[in-house]
Amino acid sequence: MEVQDIFEDLQDPGPIPESGDNVFKIAIRKLDSYFRVEENIPYERHVFRQLAPKEEETADQFMARLRKHARHCNFGTSLNDNLRDQLIEKLTDFELKRKLLEQRNITLEEALDKARAWEAAASFVGNEEASESDEDCAFAFMVFETEEDICHTVICDEPVIEICVDGISTKALIDSGSVSNLMGMSKYEEVKTQGLNVKLENCQKRLYAYGGKELNVVGQIQVELSVGTKKINSQFVVTTSGRCLLGHITSRDLGLLRIGLGASSESAECNVVSKDLASALQTKYPKVFSGIGKLKEYRLKLHVDPEVTPVAQEPRRVPFALREKF
Repeated sequence: MEVQDIFEDLQDPGPIPESGDNVFKIAIRKLDSYFRVEENIPYERHVFRQLAPKEEETADQFMARLRKHARHCNFGTSLNDNLRDQLIEKLTDFELKRKLLEQRNITLEEALDKARAWEAAASFVGNEEASESDEDCAFAFMVFETEEDICHTVICDEPVIEICVDGISTKALIDSGSVSNLMGMSKYEEVKTQGLNVKLENCQKRLYAYGGKELNVVGQIQVELSVGTKKINSQFVVTTSGRCLLGHITSRDLGLLRIGLGASSESAECNVVSKDLASALQTKYPKVFSGIGKLKEYRLKLHVDPEVTPVAQEPRRVPFALREKF
């Protein structure tokens, strides 16, 4: 009834078509004039230019979103060109973007075909790496000593350390290849429930993971970090997902990471051989150097079967390139 009441008060906006008019066409004209909102083409195109692939979204899924919004942009005959340009511009994989830009005047369909093939290959490689991860999970080891002066070798886990963020204890992974400290949104919410009271500030940084994928940055927080007695003021960039990472600058300032020739401490020198190394090892590991050792002034007798006829092997021929030297 509401539509009927509105319809009775509507005026025919016109114009009357040349092919003639009827009650149905007049009704459609009146209702379209009343309900249809005039599109703001510059605004719709601005929104279109801001569209970017979401996390884990394929090229086809992104293209479907682009086509849906392009209905309001009035691109006309240049629709496919605008879709192609937006696809290439917003790709987060720089290697794929470079390959698409290398092809002269690539079409939309060609770009989509290459993107599909690239995604399929990346998915296959990712599955292969995941299947091998259990077999190759340990990439480092360390040697430690026990009271019995016996050396043992154990597999090291990831370099995860307990840190305090504004007095709240949490675990973080030391990443010497990261330029910033990172914290996933779930970890940020977790430390907030434990009493972290800091404001999430705006962050203009653009961060990229290994392989060129851009991280979704939510903001940043200013905190005090402490490990043991060492304290520094630093910041964490909060991302939509991921674990807590300490970048190389913060790890170095906290004394957790040492880089350079002087990285080893005096108590734990690495790859250093002193003149008294032999005596030092004998003193440190006496059990290793006691008992049966190297045989001196002893002639070894080889036991052979006397019934076996000896065979003299001919000498091997000298290679042609080496004959003059011999």
